[in-house]
Amino acid sequence: MTTAAVVAMVRQQVQAIDPDLPLYRVRPMTAWVDQSLARQRFAMLLLSLFAGVALVLATIGVYGVTAYLVSQTTREIGIRIALGATDQAVVGMIVRQGLAVCLAGMGLGLAGALAATRFTQRLLFGIRDLTTDDIELLCAERCRWECTEGEQRGDESGGATTMRHGETR
Repeated sequence: MTTAAVVAMVRQQVQAIDPDLPLYRVRPMTAWVDQSLARQRFAMLLLSLFAGVALVLATIGVYGVTAYLVSQTTREIGIRIALGATDQAVVGMIVRQGLAVCLAGMGLGLAGALAATRFTQRLLFGIRDLTTDDIELLCAERCRWECTEGEQRGDESGGATTMRHGETR
């Protein structure tokens, strides 16, 4: 049955009971709920947009810090390779340095994410707790990617080239 048909039936029944009783602003309950939640939904939309921008900026920042760390150790990497260090040892050094920065960021990000979840739960209903596992999995995967990206960037420059020019290609 359509909304208009239901409204017509209700009007007819109300008129039968009391002809002087006016009916106005008759709408489905979903329309009332949507109207009452419009402000919160708009706030969440803005919050989500800003969170997306923050995520992009954080990703760019983490990549920049990792690239900077690799560029600062380029001479050391070249010297180690020239002296016969294995690729695994060089990769391990880069990954250890990158993970130290990532773990510090994960600690701060975890605290911020938990606080943001509590704030978000007060704005809207139906938001589940963001579990520590969710956050740690995302952060750990991101750190792994950043460290291996930095390692590949450092690995692309040979040891002799690095020692000669002091920078990666």
